[in-house]
Amino acid sequence: LVLSAYRGRQGDLAGALEAADAALEVEADSLPARLRRAELLLDIGYREKDKQKIATGRSIVEAVLSKDPAAPEALFVRAKVELADGSPENAVTDLRRAIDLKPDWAEAHYLLGSALFLQRDLNGARAEITRALEIDSQLVEARKVLARIHAMSGENELAAEQGRRVLERRPGDVQTRLLVAQALVRQRRMDAALAELQAIADEDQTGETWYAQGRVWRFNGDEAKAREFFVRADAAMPNNPEILEALLQLDRKEGRIPESLERIDKAAAAKPDDAGLVHLQGMAQVLTGRGSEAEASFRRAIELDPNNLRSYQSLAQYLAYTGRREEVLATYQKAAEIRPDSAGLQLVLGSLYEAYGDLDQARERYEKAIQIDASLGAAKNNLAYILAESGEDLDRALDLAQEAKASMPDNGHAADTLGWVLYKKGISTAAIGYLKEAEGLFPPDDINLAVVRYHLALAYEAAGQQQQARSALDRAFADLERIRESFRAASGREPEDPAWMAEMQALYARLPEGS
Repeated sequence: LVLSAYRGRQGDLAGALEAADAALEVEADSLPARLRRAELLLDIGYREKDKQKIATGRSIVEAVLSKDPAAPEALFVRAKVELADGSPENAVTDLRRAIDLKPDWAEAHYLLGSALFLQRDLNGARAEITRALEIDSQLVEARKVLARIHAMSGENELAAEQGRRVLERRPGDVQTRLLVAQALVRQRRMDAALAELQAIADEDQTGETWYAQGRVWRFNGDEAKAREFFVRADAAMPNNPEILEALLQLDRKEGRIPESLERIDKAAAAKPDDAGLVHLQGMAQVLTGRGSEAEASFRRAIELDPNNLRSYQSLAQYLAYTGRREEVLATYQKAAEIRPDSAGLQLVLGSLYEAYGDLDQARERYEKAIQIDASLGAAKNNLAYILAESGEDLDRALDLAQEAKASMPDNGHAADTLGWVLYKKGISTAAIGYLKEAEGLFPPDDINLAVVRYHLALAYEAAGQQQQARSALDRAFADLERIRESFRAASGREPEDPAWMAEMQALYARLPEGS
């Protein structure tokens, strides 16, 4: 059994099962050996999709629990089954019972932390994983989960630190190296991030790692290198909307939009029910003057994924741009009356009202959307932002923003909203972490970066970090100038300044020279 545990920790599940079988040959009725065999059969069965192994493992566990319903080892193994079956709430119950009986069981604390992580209870998950590592600092898998918790919480320095500790033991762990690189990108430490990605062996490079390298090169301003890696990523992971969007942004700058449109149309034809691809198709159609097709694409993307914040924003912006406010509002209001149980329609209406500046109506529609579907992260995010802007009910705004961030962990808007709410509540240090994360989640030419960096500058100022505040403002002013240049080139007119431009200039004026 000791040999089985050792082999299991080395990732040799077949060898671990062989050792467990050998233990049963020595003592056929050994409960620890029977449960160890069941655990390994389940681990291997789920990994290899072997229904026979899964069934055998389950039967061993149920037989043990039928005789002793409180057997902690059996509860632990059953919790693994429940996690694999997508029932983390049942796993949490079994693991808490097991830990009550064996409080210093590191693996049980780790598995409980993993179950809580799947339920988006990051604080509970962090506490359990930390306890597991206090008991046994060699639990590499637990440290990997802790790194992910830090990353999802916007604690990028801690995420990188924990990830690197994993890599000391497992230098070939590609997913952990990617996590470390992403944490470094969010800290704007591009050279360090690139070094991590380049440390991955050639034979282990994937579309995901090439895409990550392309993003770093793009942030560094080397668009030729970025294109090279995005093309590699596209070949390895065809029809991926994130990769295709990265290529679209480069093609737009270089006047090669038809090439992107051809790639995107081909991908959307291959995967017609992929909301991300349909939304991207709409973006490309806008750029090529195919407005009616773009509108249809945005609406289709919303139908496919009602929780996709970008699709609502794109549709609202397009309709506002075409000056069809009354017509569009009337259409969606009528649809909402016909389908009063549709959270998606309420979210569309809220997005439209927000785009048109009617925040009271937007707030009402977002509230209705959440009442209909409490899992709609996009509605929670938008409502939290409106509440933060108005300074009203910041406690509820924080709850909504945290729930939105948990449901959309890699969404830059969600990270920005949570950071902005924390700033408004006077919790500037925590706000900085999320706002820095938001800055890293948007591509370098995204129009949202200017306001994110303005928010970040305010949070730095409130935290007494004046040099960082001025640096963030410099980046925000550069973003605005880039947006102005694009607008002038496209329209021949001078753009209007954003509503918060005067506040940003006032902030810059009150920061000491040389800070």
